[in-house]
Amino acid sequence: MAKVPLELLGIEVDTDDPGESAQNLGLGVVGVALTMGVVGAGAYVYNSIRQKAGVTDDDVSIPGV
Repeated sequence: MAKVPLELLGIEVDTDDPGESAQNLGLGVVGVALTMGVVGAGAYVYNSIRQKAGVTDDDVSIPGV
């Protein structure tokens, strides 16, 4: 049968074996969610350290850093 590529997750959904495809899709979604969680935690820690150090946007010559 058909294989449907999911480019964002880098996997294919195979309609011949839906159980394996569901597992691959689930693991891909978990991987994306964990990556977003790590990035969010890193941003939180970075902003917390900046705030405790007293750094404001006026103190930085490069906007957004």
